[in-house]
Amino acid sequence: MAAHICKNNCDCGWTTDRSTDKPAIANNKTHQKKAKSDLSEAGKDSPRRAKPKGAEYEDTLPRLGYLIDVNCAHRDDVSNAQDRVERHMLECLMDGDWEELWKTLQIYYHARACHDLDEQRPKWWEIWQIGSEALSRTPGRSSFERTVFFREVSKYSPCSKNQVSAEEILHLIAKDKIDEAITLTMKIVPPRGFNLNPHQSSVDDAWKLRRTALTGMLAYIKWLKEDEDNKHNITNGGLEHEGTSRKDRYALQAVRHFETVVDSPGVWDIFINKLAELYQYLGKDQSVKQALRTYWLKNPQNPNAPRYLYNYLISTKAPSSERLEVLQDIVSKHPADTLVVQFLELLFEEFHDDPRTTLSNSVRYMFILLDYPSSAKVLHPWQLFNRILKNILRIRETTDMETLLELWQSRKTWWPHMYFTHKKVSSLMRETPELITVRAVTVVYLEGPDNKFVTKVESWLAKNECPKLYRKILRAKDVKPLEVKDQT
Repeated sequence: MAAHICKNNCDCGWTTDRSTDKPAIANNKTHQKKAKSDLSEAGKDSPRRAKPKGAEYEDTLPRLGYLIDVNCAHRDDVSNAQDRVERHMLECLMDGDWEELWKTLQIYYHARACHDLDEQRPKWWEIWQIGSEALSRTPGRSSFERTVFFREVSKYSPCSKNQVSAEEILHLIAKDKIDEAITLTMKIVPPRGFNLNPHQSSVDDAWKLRRTALTGMLAYIKWLKEDEDNKHNITNGGLEHEGTSRKDRYALQAVRHFETVVDSPGVWDIFINKLAELYQYLGKDQSVKQALRTYWLKNPQNPNAPRYLYNYLISTKAPSSERLEVLQDIVSKHPADTLVVQFLELLFEEFHDDPRTTLSNSVRYMFILLDYPSSAKVLHPWQLFNRILKNILRIRETTDMETLLELWQSRKTWWPHMYFTHKKVSSLMRETPELITVRAVTVVYLEGPDNKFVTKVESWLAKNECPKLYRKILRAKDVKPLEVKDQT
């Protein structure tokens, strides 16, 4: 039988049969017995050894570094040894022992260069994920170890090379190694090849875009750290080379990369805010509004996108019509948001001449908002709710009354237990007397004054001499309540 060494041309002693391309029995039978004996010892169920200080990997798990090597002649020996190392890695991960995990991982992925069989190759996606986390958790790692890790992953793993490069840049940013990260962005990422399927190509393009975003973030960080010695000099959106400060150049570099990113669909919340900040620094106020609006329209499913535009409109005191358009989108996506109150108040300001056009929709929004206990703990939503109820009950428009009746009927069984229980009135009144009083006014509007909750609130207010709050309930009794018919 003709034998040859493994195709990696290393001196590991692994032999294969040329005719079958299967592993042959090692010539050294003594070595074979020793390998089996070592594997048997390492696989015994014994309590985990205490972590030694400054010891090598072999001191922690004896002979496992030897067993994982291809000097073992049997396929099962190598496979079992890898399983044992994987279990040890899992134990380190659960214990938070990142130093030991990093040392174990180095032996694990080093075996990839020698192993010649597909089933014996390490799982590179797991190595990539665990190794990246271990690298970020162990600040003592040298730049050489980091470079070797990312190089090995990029060489053998199915991950996109742009992904590996982007993750390495992000790691360097987290470690505040900005200059090293900038150097890495200048390196050209080699393409994966021409035989990519559509999915692989899409993933690679997405990571390429993320790498561009991180390049812009590095320029933004340099802009933040740069002291502005000279006043920036930007005219007509261009750069004047004469007298332009270095801070301005960093700003323009970041803007160029961020514009490329936010023009593509996707969640770029971090970068759109930085772009708006840079536009304001450069004096391009109109570009801020346009960029935020474009980002909102391109990402209709992102609940944060309209909020960024709304905050900017508030800061610039934009017309109420522009703010209403954005608020309408926000409250439709997040009905529990406290901005619902601002939306309705703005709506009443716009239609103050004829509030009847907004009452039905307004009461519906308020019922949905107050369904959430987090919103119901705030005073302002209840005050606005009572204001809407009072208008509906005074005007008594048929459509509005039907809408109010329908909304209250579906909540009549559970709202009282959540908000209008008479058993806890004394303790609640001591904590938030104004909030509980406003809730009592709500009950008067919906069910009338003959209610145990309202009676107890009135009794507490009279006993503790709170005439201002007591008068609120008295004024509410002047309004004819909603007539609710019991369904039998």
